[in-house]
Amino acid sequence: MRSMINTVSNLASTATELASPALVNFTKILNEVGTPNKVDIYMDFVKGVGHRVKHGHDISSLPVIFDKFGWDGIAKFTKHLLIADIMSPHGIPILPYTHEIGKLLGLSTKAIVDWMCINIGDVLSGSLAIANSYLNYKLITTSSPDGQKLTLILISSGIKLVASTVNPNPITFLSSLFDIGLVAYAGTPVLLDHFFPKYSLKLSLLSSVKAGSIALTANALFLCAREFHQKKRFKDIDYKMIAKESSIAGVSVSVASITYDTSKYYITQNEIANMTVSICAFAGAKKALKSFFTSTHGKYVKNSSQIVDISLIPAF
Repeated sequence: MRSMINTVSNLASTATELASPALVNFTKILNEVGTPNKVDIYMDFVKGVGHRVKHGHDISSLPVIFDKFGWDGIAKFTKHLLIADIMSPHGIPILPYTHEIGKLLGLSTKAIVDWMCINIGDVLSGSLAIANSYLNYKLITTSSPDGQKLTLILISSGIKLVASTVNPNPITFLSSLFDIGLVAYAGTPVLLDHFFPKYSLKLSLLSSVKAGSIALTANALFLCAREFHQKKRFKDIDYKMIAKESSIAGVSVSVASITYDTSKYYITQNEIANMTVSICAFAGAKKALKSFFTSTHGKYVKNSSQIVDISLIPAF
């Protein structure tokens, strides 16, 4: 029963987010305050796009409105926002000092309106998205959902994330990120078992980390010994070079290790072929890292173009 409710919730939340722009296009005809009163005139004193984030529409304006118009002003302020402005595509600010915060973050006025204001469509679809996130959280943390259910959550969250980015909705956007994080944190082992029943990525990653750590340590010790033998004094040793070369060795070996495991389970059982693939991966990773460390400005593209060439040669 819980699983069915969760599935319906995911579908309903996704459908509502996709339909949100159409809903706001319908409700914008309600964006009328009637005959303007003194509070309306004060709130709409600034004109043009983004006027609501610039003056009189966020909660930081409440003290001024109370001083000027009293409790009646507060009531009219609330009516102006919740009966009229929230029905329009640009909606109403959700934070105090919205414009100032947006500018501190380096946002344009349009971006501030898009990402720091909400309209009726955002509220409805965002509320469903939050409820859906709660159900997803309960499903993942209190049971053991299979790969099919987690895939549905992931697809639904991905669609909502794209939809809330194309037609900005900060509530659904954050909710979708939360859902994706839930699946990544709690559902990754289940998804791996579902899609890769014969391949333990966890063990492969652990193996590659161990191999890379051994390679990094051994390389660092060897280079330290060589440098000390040549220069005789510890202060003359090029530790920066040692760190760079050891990092390259460690990462390259890790890439080769995980490539070998993947090839073994999904490409061929031939050990020679698997070793060849892993050596190619090692050479490619090593060349890529060297190009990254030694390149400057436009040279990186030129150097990295050699990666494909070198990775086709199974040699260190």
